[in-house]
Amino acid sequence: MISLMENWMLVDLTMVRLHFFQNVQML
Repeated sequence: MISLMENWMLVDLTMVRLHFFQNVQML
């Protein structure tokens, strides 16, 4: 079972990637 902390870290990484890709598309 994935702990809550690990789950949040995965979500955090996903959000960072989405944010990064959006910025790249704007360039």
